[in-house]
Amino acid sequence: MDTWTYVVLVGAVVLVLALLIPKAKQEQSNSGTAASNMEIALEQFMENTELDHKELVQLVTKFREQGQAQAEAKEQRIAELERRLDLLEKQAGDATAWSNARPQDGGASSS
Repeated sequence: MDTWTYVVLVGAVVLVLALLIPKAKQEQSNSGTAASNMEIALEQFMENTELDHKELVQLVTKFREQGQAQAEAKEQRIAELERRLDLLEKQAGDATAWSNARPQDGGASSS
């Protein structure tokens, strides 16, 4: 091969490298920008997730407190109903005893 062929080949290689190197640097900067954008997106996602988590914890706490309040109210209602039932049973027992005692008194006084 002639000398001029080598010069042309070296020039072509230099030209190709000159065209490829800026693209590689540009891709690296684009990948850096993409990584930065991804990092920002992930941070925003984490913040949103944390806020949602806090709201969920507040709701669960609120529902638990409401459930406990309802359970206490039901227990009080049951206690009141049991007290009333005992009172009614006592009154029914007294009335039965009184009605059983009354005919005997009436029968004894009429004889």
